[in-house]
Amino acid sequence: MISKENFIKYMNELKELSDTYETINKAAEKIEMFSIWNIEGENLILDILEEVFNDKNDIDIPLRNAEELYDFLMEGLNESI
Repeated sequence: MISKENFIKYMNELKELSDTYETINKAAEKIEMFSIWNIEGENLILDILEEVFNDKNDIDIPLRNAEELYDFLMEGLNESI
């Protein structure tokens, strides 16, 4: 099982990576060069999390920060054990 600290660290790294892609795209748009998207990596991570934690499709998941998301996912994992 992943620790809360590592989960938050990884989610923050993903956000930083996403922000970097956004910055690159904004700069590239100004010179009309190219646009990049890292959706594949993000979708893969979401697919893994949904499978591991048995995604609950009709529940409003709190996504204000990585800590709340971790708590929600761990609650779901504990319910399935």
